[in-house]
Amino acid sequence: MPYKDNTPTFNVNRKVVNYKDFLSNVEAEKEELRKVTRSTKPNSEDQQHLGNSRYKFNNVTRKMDDLSPEQVQDKLDSIDDFEENQENEK
Repeated sequence: MPYKDNTPTFNVNRKVVNYKDFLSNVEAEKEELRKVTRSTKPNSEDQQHLGNSRYKFNNVTRKMDDLSPEQVQDKLDSIDDFEENQENEK
C-alpha cells in the first residue's frame, strides 16, 4: 500500500495573485473615500454615534477597513500630497 501524505500542499499549482499598487487608480480611490465621507453622519444632540466610523471594503487586502472621518480626510490629504510630489518631480 503506497503512503499518501495528508499534509496540505499550500497552493503549489495555482496562479499567484500579485498585489497592485494602492494608488494605481488615484481618482477611483478618491471617489470611494468621498463616498465614505458623505455616508458618515455627524454627532448631534439627539443621536450620538460611538466612534462615528464606517466600514469600507479594501480591494487590495480583501478585508473591511473601519474608517473614522478623520482617517478618511487624512487619506485624502495624503493622496493630494502624493499627486503634488509627482507633479513636482516631472
